[in-house]
Amino acid sequence: MGLGVFDSAGCFYLLAASVLVVLGQEYLPRRVGMASGVRLGLAVSVGGMCAPFLGRLADWKGLGYGSRFSLGRVAGGDFSGFLLPAGSW
Repeated sequence: MGLGVFDSAGCFYLLAASVLVVLGQEYLPRRVGMASGVRLGLAVSVGGMCAPFLGRLADWKGLGYGSRFSLGRVAGGDFSGFLLPAGSW
């Protein structure tokens, strides 16, 4: 069961990659490749920098706490998207 939960969570994390690429392309419409690469590369780099801290938190408080913390961060990001003005997206 745990493997299924992490597999589905991984799928949801990967679904955001296409959104990041399109968003980068809208930021710089004349430099589509560069915008996509920078946007996706920045997301992967920041995630890579935060992974050791999340691992340390899971070692300290437990794997369940680390997973809930990670899901809480994702839910917070989703919720903050609803706070944007209607015309901005």
